Amino acid sequence: TREREPGSVLAFTREMIALRKSSAALREGDFAPLEAPDPLLAFERKLDGDAMLCLFNLGPEPVQWALDRAPAAKPKALVGEASFDGAMVRLDAFSCLLVAF
Repeated sequence: TREREPGSVLAFTREMIALRKSSAALREGDFAPLEAPDPLLAFERKLDGDAMLCLFNLGPEPVQWALDRAPAAKPKALVGEASFDGAMVRLDAFSCLLVAF
């Protein structure tokens, strides 16, 4: 069926569930909000050595944001268009990026 195809809502939901199951930080980690310009929602989830940076552009325009530190990180999930070079993040309208570090 169509919902089993890559890129489908079902496939995306399964990927997000698998990511949550694989990350102790997302399941049980401490929540730490980060100061970010509107309409960007930014926070970290941390537990022991597991940490995830979560970024959400809640607005209709692209947002660029310089992190105060450049974590050695790797993107784990992306919704929409986004780029991350370790110190600078760019999120298109209504997109999100989750980065493990």
